[in-house]
Amino acid sequence: ILGERGYRTALLSSADMNYEGMAWEAEHHGYQVIRHYWDLDCPSQSSWGAEDSCLFDGILRFADEKPEQPFFALAWTSQAHDPYVVSRKDQGRDFGPPGTAADLARYLRILGTVDTGLQSLLDGLRRRGRDRDTLVVIVGDHGEAFAEPHGYVGHGGVLYDESIRVPLVLWSPALFAGSGRSMQVTSHVDLNPTLADLLGVPPSPGWQRHSLFDPARPDRAYFFAALGDLLFGVREGSRKYVYSASRGQESVYDLRR
Repeated sequence: ILGERGYRTALLSSADMNYEGMAWEAEHHGYQVIRHYWDLDCPSQSSWGAEDSCLFDGILRFADEKPEQPFFALAWTSQAHDPYVVSRKDQGRDFGPPGTAADLARYLRILGTVDTGLQSLLDGLRRRGRDRDTLVVIVGDHGEAFAEPHGYVGHGGVLYDESIRVPLVLWSPALFAGSGRSMQVTSHVDLNPTLADLLGVPPSPGWQRHSLFDPARPDRAYFFAALGDLLFGVREGSRKYVYSASRGQESVYDLRR
């Protein structure tokens, strides 16, 4: 949709985007440029890819190639994925309290690395004067569980909050004065309509859900997991309902309690 309006479009990642055919999918759905970790001059670090720090430099380089042209870049970090390989320069950083499990401690160090990279990206946009015409959306694709409090490790197989809650930050000094936090319940399916709304672009008729700034948008999110039990869930306000189609069991939670 943005490419048809003159935007340069790119998928950039510190990982190998050939995994599960993601690069092929992107090429057939409007992305003009695909850059894997080796295209960004990132040294390989694990089977998933490289350090995330080079990705943020790659975003700025992509923007600098044609500074007069608007761009849309989906930039996907990978380092916080299992096996949680910490950058050498961050080996001594410690974000967990004493006794933190080793894998969780590594994960938290990597989140610190990503935070540093995000800071460098925002600072780079400011130095270029692009902070007044660029919207940065920071979002996670899933949570990550480390056995507490439900005994589950990883992601994708349960609908507990530690596995499904994600950050969502919208950064634009031109659009938003100061800072604020919304307690709306939302999900990834609301992102495309939200971006179209902020950019003044008509949404695709095939998109589901609504912009986060639409007062008629329901305070609701739907969930699905299939790595093990077949699970369906819905959250509305502070209540969450989960149905296991594999076991025929229902669970209802009051998340405030």
